[in-house]
Formats: sequence, C-alpha cells, structure tokens
Amino acid sequence: MKVLKTLLEKNGITSYAAEEYVNLGEQLSKKIQTAIRSSDMLIAIITKDKFSTAVNQEIGFAISAGIPVIPLVEEGATVGFMLEDIEQMRFNRNNTEHACEEIVRYINTSDSGKKIYPKNITMYVNENNKNPTTPLILFISYSVRDEVNIQQLASELRKQEIPVYAYPFDLEGSAQIHDGISAEGAKKSLAVALSQSSITSTWVNSQIKQDVLDHFENDLNEIYLLKIGDISDHIIRSLKYPKNCKIVDLSGGNFSKAVSFLFDELSQTNYKKNQLTSNKSHHYKMVGIFEPARPATELFSQLDAQIKNGSIDQKYLYWDVRSAVRWEKIAETSGYMTAQTSTNLLAIRSHDIIQTIINDSKSKRFSFINLGVGTGVKDHQILSNLLLRDCEVSYFAVDESFPMIQLTINHLRELISAKPDFLRIYYIVDDMMNLGNYTQFIKEGEEKESTRIIALLGSAIGNFRESKILEIVKDLMTENDYLILGTEYIADRENDELIRNYSDKSTKEFMSGPIRDMTGSEIPESSFDFSVLFEKSEYTDVAGSKTIVGSVTHNNKPIQLFSSNKYDKKSLEQYLEDEMGFKILKSYVTSEIIPRYGKYILKLSR
Repeated sequence: MKVLKTLLEKNGITSYAAEEYVNLGEQLSKKIQTAIRSSDMLIAIITKDKFSTAVNQEIGFAISAGIPVIPLVEEGATVGFMLEDIEQMRFNRNNTEHACEEIVRYINTSDSGKKIYPKNITMYVNENNKNPTTPLILFISYSVRDEVNIQQLASELRKQEIPVYAYPFDLEGSAQIHDGISAEGAKKSLAVALSQSSITSTWVNSQIKQDVLDHFENDLNEIYLLKIGDISDHIIRSLKYPKNCKIVDLSGGNFSKAVSFLFDELSQTNYKKNQLTSNKSHHYKMVGIFEPARPATELFSQLDAQIKNGSIDQKYLYWDVRSAVRWEKIAETSGYMTAQTSTNLLAIRSHDIIQTIINDSKSKRFSFINLGVGTGVKDHQILSNLLLRDCEVSYFAVDESFPMIQLTINHLRELISAKPDFLRIYYIVDDMMNLGNYTQFIKEGEEKESTRIIALLGSAIGNFRESKILEIVKDLMTENDYLILGTEYIADRENDELIRNYSDKSTKEFMSGPIRDMTGSEIPESSFDFSVLFEKSEYTDVAGSKTIVGSVTHNNKPIQLFSSNKYDKKSLEQYLEDEMGFKILKSYVTSEIIPRYGKYILKLSR
C-alpha cells in the first residue's frame, strides 16, 4: 500500500486509508463510508495472506453508492463475490510496483486525461430534454487554524450525503479549490471561512476574489461566508464580497442551526434540479394505514406478558425508535453478516433482477410491496433500478415498526424528490402476517394493470414457518406477478460457525433490546445461549433445515429471543417448486465454493 500511496501522491492524486486517520470515538464503518462517499474511486487491495470480509463490505458499499472500484489482486488470493464481475489488476510480490504504476496510469488517463474531480454520485435523466443532472458540491476555503470547526462542519454535512471538499488556503489549497471548481460536470457552491485568523490574510482580502470569484462567480450556485468566532457583520461587509453572499454563523450555540441551514440550502437545490420537467405538478403522495383497533398500550402489555411467559415475538426486535436505531447499527457495523452480505448481493444483482422482471413482464408499471423494510437500503436498490428505467411505481412499505418506515423514507428522500411523477409511496404499519387485511388498500393505491413485485429480502423467510408467510404472499400474486426472495444457506457450516453470526456484542444488544426497554435491566453477555436444531417441525417446513434459536436468562428464567432457519439449497428449491407451487425464474448466489446466500425471482406456476 505504501508503494501505491507514494505513486498516487507523486501524480497529484489524494488518497485515503482509514488507519491513517484516527478519530477516537468515531465508528470505524461510519468513517470509512463517509470517505468512500466523498471519493472518486475505491482501490481494493486483496492479498493472499488473509481474506477480509471488511474489504468485501466496503466494495459492496462503494458499488451501491455508484463509486467505481479498481481491484488490485495478488495472484492466488481469494476474491469475494463482490468482485466477480469487475475487471481486476493482478500482481505478484515481484511486480508490485509495476501493477501500482498501471493503476496510476489508468486513473490519470480516465476522463480524457483530466484529473478526476467529483461530478456524478447519482445521475437522473430529465424526461423531456434528456440532459443528465448532477449534484451540488460545496467547496470550503479556510485557514488551517480553523481546521476543527471546518472539519466538524464538513463531517456533519457528509453524514447527510452532501459532497463537501475543504481546502486550507495556507497549505496550497488555493490551487486545489481553483481546479476543483473549474472541473466540468458538477454544480458548485463556495464557502469562505472568516475568523480572526483568516480575515487579515491576503487570500481572504484579495486573492480569493481575483483567483476564484472573478473567474467563477457566474458558475457558482451560492457563496457562503462562514463566520467563526467574534467577528462583526461590519467587518465582513468591509471585505467587499458580492452582495448576494449569505452569512452563516458557526459560532458557539449557532453551529447546529448553521448545519441545518446549509443542509436545507444544498439538499433543496439538488432535489429541485433533479426533478423531472413535465406537465404534472411536482409532488409525491404518501399515504399510510396503521394496524386497526390496537392501541399502543396493548403493544407494551403484550410484550410484558411475553417476557413473563418466556418467549418474545420477533417483531418486538424492531418495534420502536430504540429498536430501529439498534437495527441500523448492526446492519452497518456488527459482525452480523446476514444483513450485510444480503445487501451486498442485492447491490451487485439488483440491476439484473429488475431488468429480468421488466423483460419477462413487458411492463413499465409496477407495484413494489416489501414485507419488512429494514432501514430502506434494499428498497432503494430495487426502486432506483425501476425508476432509472422510467417505470411507474406504487411502493408499499410494510412493517410492524413505524420508526423503521421512517428510516426507509429518509433513505428514499432523493428518489422521492427526483422522480415525483413516477413514484407513489404508501405504508402499512402492521405485522406482515396480517397483510390479508389490507388487500383492498393496496388495490386502491396501485395503478391499473400494474405488475406486482413482492419482496422478502434479507433472509426474512427464515424468521417464519415458511408455509404461513408464503401462503400470504401467494394470496397477493397472480401468474403475472413476481416474488423476490432472499435466503441464507447452511453451506456445510458447522453449528458453531452458524451461531458465531449472532454472538458479537452489538447483535446481542439488539436481540435483548426489548427486555432492556421494558425492564431497564442490563443483560450481561454471559447470559446468552444459542442452540441449533435440525429439521425441527415447530419452526420449519423445509427438509434439511437448521434452526438457530437464541435465548437469554433473565431473573433466573430463560426467555427465547429469536429463531432463524438456514436451508439446504437443493431442498429449499424443491420445496418452493413442489410444495409451494412457485417457478424459479432466475437465481443468484454468492460466490463461495459452497454459496451461503441467495436471491430468487419467483413466479406462480401455471
């Protein structure tokens, strides 16, 4: 990595490696995800010394975020499924430098030989003029003495997926910001940090106006003056910046308000410029229905009774805001590979899944019904692929947890704003086992002659008796509709390896959350117990299945927290076709020698 980093620096290419930037107290995955989002490329270094699941996850995150990936792979190294469709640069220990030189040459010659500056993220095509729209990027010019304030601001905006590039003018940042703003293909705004440290500098007083504003003022969407510390507005006006500059106060208690203001400014600009031009009004419809005749107090009383009876319904793992936050944490940061690998597989295959359904159905009008939305990441992958093909979509988010639906809508906000005339959103807050109660609600919401795509993503089917949940799904389907089904296979793994997926601290905190929420008691890790049951009929209908059961001892009494079925691949497919009456249109699996995760496109047999 040192050889590559040195070559990149010699060629004027800035690189980032997580271990070089220590920020104590910050979650590592959040730091890496922020870095990937703000990068133009990801170089994945794969060696034969050790296969890294973390690298595989980062590759999947980059792909789903639209960031190009360059794999640098040592001969003989194990390559994860995330890279199977991506061209690789191979090397051995004797030609490392040559391989690195080839990568640098590729980067330098990409984009017609220009340096790579941010100019995409996600592009939507305007239906009428077919011109691609691009995101608005914020460039910040500041003094190194104000580093803490500016990096904190940049970090908060990046968390909200606003692209931010901050350059200290007193460390050769003037040339970088000039080149960045002059790059084609991106809309930009400029922010200049004004503090006691910077206002006396030649850069702030004259050079930035000559080198940047005189050249690019008409190209900039907005100019912001960031006020840091005790500086009067009179002093700021004396600097004679353009009158339309907006002053943003970052001082003291105003910081959060400033972040909110900039986020609103930048995101609204992006979304307005991404909206389609049409004769229809620019709005989106979001209608919901809650489980009837069941007050919130009943949820609490039922959970309390279940704790006392020694077995908790798994829906309570996701039931309120605290649960939603816990799930988001383990889906992104823990060793719970089921959620992460399932998302990565969908990121790789969602394009083909949707294209296969469109080709088979010959339809451009769909109802997408997702049973159990998670955090909305997988929903985004499906919906974005439908919308990028100009399909009309009625989207029904079904979940027991309203906070989960709120997380999902938050993840979809860009799609909602970019394609308001193509996407209608509905939500059903209820146990998905009660979905039959809402057939009329779905019919009234979807467009006429819509093809339904029903989804059980992740490995949600393993949380139910398969026949019960699949019969509910079948009631929603005709022979022209589709089911996208995710699953996890046993894959010749021993029981200890299957259990290991659930045994890290974050996952245990998630599973025991309902007990802590109700009782306020901390649950020590030592009180957890996991067992693996084979072909246990009370949990599964599929031959050859294994069921992982997790429980905890609380007040000297065992309480079952969850059960999850893992499948023999051949037996599951036979069950789907012979017992449940589905036809497997296409399947996708991860690329281990014996696949561990799969996705199916299913139709009802005629």
